[in-house]
Amino acid sequence: MIGVNREQIELCEKNEVSGINKTDNREELTMWYSACDVFFNPSVEETFGLVTAEAMACGAPVILYNSTASPELVKNTDNYCVEPHNLDDVVECIKDIVKNGKEKYQNNNINKIVTMYDQAKQYQKYVDLYKNILVSCK
Repeated sequence: MIGVNREQIELCEKNEVSGINKTDNREELTMWYSACDVFFNPSVEETFGLVTAEAMACGAPVILYNSTASPELVKNTDNYCVEPHNLDDVVECIKDIVKNGKEKYQNNNINKIVTMYDQAKQYQKYVDLYKNILVSCK
């Protein structure tokens, strides 16, 4: 778990989970995302799901809840979307990812994020939209 405090790290360790302090270092965060076998985002309220997109951009297989904006991120991918708080399904998804191997998800996840969320492409879409609005207002 990334972004936890000392007390939470101790609790993680008691449950055989690695706990890592919060980091603002992009390179370090990229390293952690790239190293993880599975990225699970248990959020039930997301306006976009930036951490999920970051994990996908690093090739991590993703499991998230079928809630608010999260499902849109994994649409048309091999990632997993389960009903909120259904930890039994999360466990089954983890088993599936382990069986399939991380490699099954890497390229598709990276390509989806690059294709859908590239900054320059998104800026161009705004420019095109504004140009169309201006033309239609004449």
